[in-house]
Amino acid sequence: MSDEFLMSLEGDEWITSQPDFDLHQSKVMNPNPIVSVVIPNWNNGVYLRRAMDSIVNQTLGIENIEVLFTDDKSTDDSMEIMKEYVNQYPNFSVFELKQNTGAAAVPRNVGLARANGKYLAFLDPDDWYLETAMETLVSRLDASGDDFGIGGIIEVTDSRLKKVFAAISYQEVQNYPIEKLPAKFYSWMGPQGIMVRHSLVKEHNLHFPIMRTSDDQKFFFEAMALAGTITQTTETINWLNHDSNNVGLMKLAGKSAEIFDNAKRLWYYLVEKQYNQEATRRLIARKLEIQFNRFFYTPAMRMVLTDDEFNDVIDQFKAIETDFGYDPSNYFDVEDKKVAWRIMMNHDLQKGFDYISWARTPEGAKVRKIVDGTVYAVPPMSDIQPTAFRFRAYGQQLKLDDNKLQITANIFTTANQVNELVIRRLADPDETCVVPLVNVNGSEYTFEMSAENFAALPGAKYQVLIRWDGFNYSNVVYDNFEYTAANDYGFYKRGNVLGLRTRPVPEAYSLSENDDEYTLTIRVSGWWNTLDGVMFINRKDENDKRFFKAVNNKDYRNYSTVEVQIPKTELSAFKAVKYSMQLIWNENQTGFISFGSLAEQDVTTSGFYETDKGNLALNNSAVIYLNQFSQNAEFVELGITSSNNRVVIEKLAFTNRKTMDLNLQADAKAEDNIHIVVLSNAEVDGIAGNHKIEAIASDGTRFAVAVPDKVNNLTGRYYITNKGNLGLK
Repeated sequence: MSDEFLMSLEGDEWITSQPDFDLHQSKVMNPNPIVSVVIPNWNNGVYLRRAMDSIVNQTLGIENIEVLFTDDKSTDDSMEIMKEYVNQYPNFSVFELKQNTGAAAVPRNVGLARANGKYLAFLDPDDWYLETAMETLVSRLDASGDDFGIGGIIEVTDSRLKKVFAAISYQEVQNYPIEKLPAKFYSWMGPQGIMVRHSLVKEHNLHFPIMRTSDDQKFFFEAMALAGTITQTTETINWLNHDSNNVGLMKLAGKSAEIFDNAKRLWYYLVEKQYNQEATRRLIARKLEIQFNRFFYTPAMRMVLTDDEFNDVIDQFKAIETDFGYDPSNYFDVEDKKVAWRIMMNHDLQKGFDYISWARTPEGAKVRKIVDGTVYAVPPMSDIQPTAFRFRAYGQQLKLDDNKLQITANIFTTANQVNELVIRRLADPDETCVVPLVNVNGSEYTFEMSAENFAALPGAKYQVLIRWDGFNYSNVVYDNFEYTAANDYGFYKRGNVLGLRTRPVPEAYSLSENDDEYTLTIRVSGWWNTLDGVMFINRKDENDKRFFKAVNNKDYRNYSTVEVQIPKTELSAFKAVKYSMQLIWNENQTGFISFGSLAEQDVTTSGFYETDKGNLALNNSAVIYLNQFSQNAEFVELGITSSNNRVVIEKLAFTNRKTMDLNLQADAKAEDNIHIVVLSNAEVDGIAGNHKIEAIASDGTRFAVAVPDKVNNLTGRYYITNKGNLGLK
């Protein structure tokens, strides 16, 4: 075996050679905490309060948690923030390094060497814990006696949420042998979601090797291998920050060209240590699959690497296969990568890239065939066998009656077990509903739940997934579902797969009026029990709400139309402000009404309008605007748009005593009130300085005079303010 990537981690040099630091410590320190949380940091000040608050608010109690925070010479406000927590809370030790080390390993070791807790947890400073995380893992490990525990992780990418690394948290087990863990478990070996018994770490002198990447994989796999068995929980432990603007230490390190070399260094070390062979093989195979994908499935790599460089990478892969004595592709999760691996290991680059290009095309563009209950994709290369899909589910039928909901799909799979159908909320992956499998007839699988439980789902959008072999999830291809039938129940087509929308989707359909009232017609699709009416909500005062009951409401889930009648006398009692509009359904649930098919001319004179988010709203205040401007004639002409023409303008002269008269005039139907005057923002005598031109209603409401884009010839004393309104110099 080559010594190139071997490393020694014996002795105590990792402690004795640590860098100098200044220590900032809370006045109150618990010498025997239950958990020590080790946190490395470099320039993550923007995220620190969220991370620290998630610790101090743990249900386990901050008095039972030791925080060991090491700052790697940050240049932002990280230390100022951390000093606040040192001064405000117990059990904080903040180590301010005097020199930057450039990686997470040394800062982690600084904290690790000084930890006192029964258990160890590790947090990256841009991530954060659920409030129950510490209590969940401590209780599980206390009960099991295991030295290693792991739970769920939710990834947050620019506000989008996704449950990641499902294989690490798919079951509630104790004393689970690590050789039984699937290769997919090793998709993740970072600090998130993990807790380790401190005595194991001390006994085996575990610490982080000094390298920019893979140091965490070494530590956590070695701890797991020495533990032999682990505790898993389905409970979520960590939120993982993958925001696009996150440029912290770990993300910068993750882009380093050292990744592959450091990974190989780790793998050779683990093989040399002769840890659990099956677990080690699965870890290496999963990480190799990820590296293989990075080099050969990423199109940009073809623009960066030459054929010679690709061949060099293949030689490195083959050396690993030879040195370790097994074919890692047997453990690969994706079938086409097994085929691509074997082609590339023969250095047949062009054939391999042709095959990968075909493998990356959408499924619908591939020739498929079904043989003995398995779906195969047929590649265009005659000498390559069809590629089996491990799992494919094609929707067939939806049924809903007073008692139950049934979903039937044709499933073709090589899986050992089809577990259940899972309805998972898009906005919160922890919010799920399980639909049990009740019948299998050949390839037809039927899942069933009570109509009562289905109707009780909160109003939201959901993924519809099938769980198989415990930790794998697959979408249901929309396929043969009748669109209208599915939509009756709230199901809809998300791309080419099935989704669920357990709330009505309201769209404004028409707006009509007579002398007494407006009638708003709303078309609704989706799922609901009752459509109750429309609520107008003052955007400046949420306590100012006006409800109008729906008529022609149908108590079923379907495409439907409802009408809402709004008397003009009641509308005139609204304040002169903007109101949002929401459909009220199931008595207390709300949703905005899209502008739908309304035409602009339908709403121009009524005060209804389309918001910048495409929703229907009411502007009950006057919109006064400049209609025409003539430089030669000494007047401007104003127009007005308002609800019910309640506010109008009469001709009014304004004299500046020195230059010219300004005449403001508009024609409008005079109804109950005519109350507009024109003024500047100061007493006008010699017109010194700049002045806004405003209108004031009799109730004191002030209106700016807006200048539309079509009026572009303002000169002289008149000008457009930075808000697009009319001003006077």
